[in-house]
Amino acid sequence: MFRSYYSTPLMYRLAYSSIATSPFSETELHEALTQWRDKNSRLNITGMLLYSNGNIFQVLEGHEQDVQSIFATIESDIRHLHVLKVADGTINERDFPDWSMGFKTVTGSQFEHVLGYVDPTKQEFLASHPDQGEGSLVALLKSFATEAQPLS
Repeated sequence: MFRSYYSTPLMYRLAYSSIATSPFSETELHEALTQWRDKNSRLNITGMLLYSNGNIFQVLEGHEQDVQSIFATIESDIRHLHVLKVADGTINERDFPDWSMGFKTVTGSQFEHVLGYVDPTKQEFLASHPDQGEGSLVALLKSFATEAQPLS
């Protein structure tokens, strides 16, 4: 099949949750976010990361190969436990076009409201909120993005 050099490939979105092997300090988060944002900028990856007491929830957007590569790195990163892909697929446009990685530290109760979040290490996780789709997930994360502050 012939592919035009002028065609724009579809964007791809992947959302995951994980648990840090040990909670990040503010300094560690600042240093890590600086590195992650640099890498995301080079790869034209955008998204949003929520962090609460060692719990991580992130959405990545970009070209599928690049997003999958970053996710594979995350899955093998010893700083993450219980990495769980929550949603993925092609998208027509980015929901976080201006964020190489939006970031927000949230309280435990705010984190638990991410699609009725239930700890993935607990048995009831699989039964939690199967009727809510990716659209509500993105809308919720966008609400955090409007509150997020860039790193100084």
